[in-house]
Amino acid sequence: MVRSTLLMMVVAVAACGCAAERPTAGGTTITQAATELQSTLDGSADSIAPHEKPRSKRERRPCDSDDLSSYGYTLFVETRDPRSAGKSIIEYWRKRGLEVTSVSDSSTYSARARTKHIELIVNVFSGESNVMLHGFTNCYPGETPPGWGSTSDTR
Repeated sequence: MVRSTLLMMVVAVAACGCAAERPTAGGTTITQAATELQSTLDGSADSIAPHEKPRSKRERRPCDSDDLSSYGYTLFVETRDPRSAGKSIIEYWRKRGLEVTSVSDSSTYSARARTKHIELIVNVFSGESNVMLHGFTNCYPGETPPGWGSTSDTR
């Protein structure tokens, strides 16, 4: 009994020593959440303008604890028909199993969606020729993900 408990403790310490980040109870780290955020928004942009290189920005967001981090990611995608593109993005999200939580089809077309780890927003402003895709992670522990250390153009 003591031997198996000791072995489990050694395995647990070794596993923790290999990880660059301390996972939450659910196992999610800020790097995993930021990766999900970027891949989801990049895929959204590619779904409406596969040959465009959107303007982008990454930013750190505040959390209630110094041990936690949250990041935001924004893309501005040029398109001929922004309103139609916004609606296409919602369909893209739904097909991938994201929960679309609100859609506003007024002078400013906008929608929100989320997963367990991230929240996404699409905005189309009247008179603009682009779609703004924005998202952010929940607060998670871990080291700053590579390339996310400061506000930067990422694409």
